[in-house]
Amino acid sequence: MQIYAKKYFCGKMIPLRVKTSDTIVNVMKKITEKEGIPVEQQCLLFDGVKLNDKLTLANYDIQEKSILDLVP
Repeated sequence: MQIYAKKYFCGKMIPLRVKTSDTIVNVMKKITEKEGIPVEQQCLLFDGVKLNDKLTLANYDIQEKSILDLVP
């Protein structure tokens, strides 16, 4: 499925191909590959909730075309 990470300051949307079984840290690694932002410098939010690196997209009910907020 495809989801998006929205960069906090500029609003740039980063498309990501993922599976619901992917962990949040795996999603962060995909962002690193596309944008060069180290995992340690990423914080992902969904519906205002900070996402735990060890949980999966399914744990947060993140579905097709969902938008995650990427903040520093």
